[in-house]
Amino acid sequence: MASAFDRDDGASACRRAWRDVSIGDDDVIPAVPRILLLDTDVAYGTKLAAYLEANGCKVQSVQEGHAFNQSLASFAPDLVLINQSLQETTGTDVLRSLRRTVEIPCIMLTELPDLTDRVVNLEIGADDDLDKSVNPRELLARIRTVLRRSYTPSSALMPQRMGARRPAAWRLSVERRELLRPSGTPCKLTSAEFETLKLLYEEAGRPVSRSTLCERVFGRPFRPGDRAIDTVVKKLREKLEPGQDSRSIKTVRPIGYVFTGFPSDLDAPDDARDQRTVPYQVPAD
Repeated sequence: MASAFDRDDGASACRRAWRDVSIGDDDVIPAVPRILLLDTDVAYGTKLAAYLEANGCKVQSVQEGHAFNQSLASFAPDLVLINQSLQETTGTDVLRSLRRTVEIPCIMLTELPDLTDRVVNLEIGADDDLDKSVNPRELLARIRTVLRRSYTPSSALMPQRMGARRPAAWRLSVERRELLRPSGTPCKLTSAEFETLKLLYEEAGRPVSRSTLCERVFGRPFRPGDRAIDTVVKKLREKLEPGQDSRSIKTVRPIGYVFTGFPSDLDAPDDARDQRTVPYQVPAD
């Protein structure tokens, strides 16, 4: 029997750039979404990973719970896909454990659809629950929808705290090339400042080297003593947090810089912030 991947006769049409699927200009999703798949079916995982990566995602596939938990920290996914049928446990149990600690977009995949399982999964926090035989183009569209609905940088690995209010958020629009403050007013950035922020934002929680920033922002190799990127980062820090020591962009010696979240993300209530789980612990400047 042909798999969903074999039946996808429109795959070539779907292999456009990630941004070409129609979404509003104000929607903010990762430029290269990082997807973590938990499924004991290695063949299915390999095919799905290949399909998603051909369509603009970065995918890591694991087969058991311990590797899944490790990848949550090391891979820092933007969304997780969990198969309901696992060897040592169920997808529902994995999801329930996940929701006790972190808030991250999650889509469940079910081989033998059962209404009870689906209802339970949605009630305990799944963002969607699909038949595992779903056409990969539809799955890709569902992933985009979930990310568009729920994604903000640095929020994916934040513990859920019922009743904790988050401040209004900054918004970075890649399509419009603008940064909006929580008030909705633009934060004016130069081209170099915008490109630097975009690169750091896309790798939120992961250090980005000066070499990478220099090549991507200025189109030239980084050389010892080159302070151009340092100057851009200094100006960015002043615009994001005027008159304060920067919390949003941290120096990671001797590598480069890491983006830890916009000021509004970092101003979460104390009970949420104190238990935050982050993929990278930034050493003090």
